[in-house]
Amino acid sequence: MSNDFDILAIHAGKDNKVLNTRPEVPPIYQTSVYAFEDIAHVDRVLESEGGYIYSRYGNPNRDMLGESIAKLAKADMGVTTASGMGAIAASILAVIKKGDKILASHEVYGGTYTLLAKDLAEIGIEVVFVDMTDLEKVREAIDENASLVYLETITNPTMKVCDQKAIVELAKQNNAKVIVDNTFASPYVYRPMEVGVDIVVHSLTKYINGHSDVTAGVVLGEKEFCNVVNEKVKSYGASLGPFDAWLTLRGLKTLPLRMERICSNALEVAKFLENHPNVNYVNYPGLASHPQSQTAKKQFLNGFGGMLSFELKGGLNGAEEFIQNLSMIEYVPSLAGLTTTLLHPVSTSHRPMPKSERETLGIGDGLIRLSIGIEPAKDIINDLNSAL
Repeated sequence: MSNDFDILAIHAGKDNKVLNTRPEVPPIYQTSVYAFEDIAHVDRVLESEGGYIYSRYGNPNRDMLGESIAKLAKADMGVTTASGMGAIAASILAVIKKGDKILASHEVYGGTYTLLAKDLAEIGIEVVFVDMTDLEKVREAIDENASLVYLETITNPTMKVCDQKAIVELAKQNNAKVIVDNTFASPYVYRPMEVGVDIVVHSLTKYINGHSDVTAGVVLGEKEFCNVVNEKVKSYGASLGPFDAWLTLRGLKTLPLRMERICSNALEVAKFLENHPNVNYVNYPGLASHPQSQTAKKQFLNGFGGMLSFELKGGLNGAEEFIQNLSMIEYVPSLAGLTTTLLHPVSTSHRPMPKSERETLGIGDGLIRLSIGIEPAKDIINDLNSAL
């Protein structure tokens, strides 16, 4: 290569360094494309040896993250995506075809509901929504036309918990696959694969990354299925970038420590709120008063997660006053970061839903959703108590 100044500047850093030691922290492969030596090298990568070509197809940081989460979730393989919705869409579209029927929880995340009820309906997919905590209703709704059952480990924002093992058995009797969104629990609290669930999705934006600085998702399942998912991800342009994958892997390393504190804090906060005179009721699977507390106790491995909701006395006005009176806890329309945050579902996540439907689901004007963080529990409780 020429020693011309311009050439040296343009091609700076291309002399690859061969290290005789391993970096303790994996490097960021911040490149969109990879170089080949010649045509024979292309043939080897594409036909026998494997390798990286273009970051939308795959990159080392994506693979490291997918493999790491798969080990924690007891899955064969993990395919990372650019968002949780990317993971949900890719996993569903890898299973269904035109004319199929999906049986879905009637309390799915708002983005998932739009995908199921609007986008998939437009391409000829029938979607039936049912209360997954009522096994009799699930049994009545599932039939030979249902190719997929879709549910969430903990619903948003009422924190319901269904018996996944029982639903898996019903699905298998009808040759249907089961997809579980395990975001609210994380693999620390629960691992759906261990009860026979076929496919698990996570919004990595939430607990697994845990620092509110990345948008990402993952699909977990058998290798053959995940290879199909990866093709969908490539086609739809939903691939996760290398830097976001690197950040998420960094966050994953502290997942057990964060979740241990978060789960402990959440139980303390839930007990405090349950006994407060300005609170009508609390939704938290770790409380004996929760309608599916026994199911949660049977299924969950470590605690009951960091998400809870409670209804304030005073309705909408009470919620507004409460939010304004808080000093540490912020109103943030997401969840599962290091800090304790809240959301008012009626004014944000469930705003488009008619009031009658919200109330049927138990989402009143005074309902507040809390995402518990890692602050000392006493400080979280002091802030809540002051505002209440």
